[in-house]
Amino acid sequence: MKNLNCQYIHSTSYKNLSKLSFKNILPKDQLDKTYAKTGDIVMTRVGTRSVGKVALITSGKVLVSDCILIIRVEKNIEI
Repeated sequence: MKNLNCQYIHSTSYKNLSKLSFKNILPKDQLDKTYAKTGDIVMTRVGTRSVGKVALITSGKVLVSDCILIIRVEKNIEI
């Protein structure tokens, strides 16, 4: 992802229980990539010390590497 020349999240990009904020813009040539958006919870899926490492996206959109899981809950869910 480093060669994309844009902001992204990797397993080493954040500390546990972080609140992350990004610009609300993705490069047009990257719109087909996986990204996290406001309200998503991101979780590291691989790597050392990755168990339980999570962060909240408080604003914006950001591309994510394949080392990240995105937990997204729709606002209109009824339980």
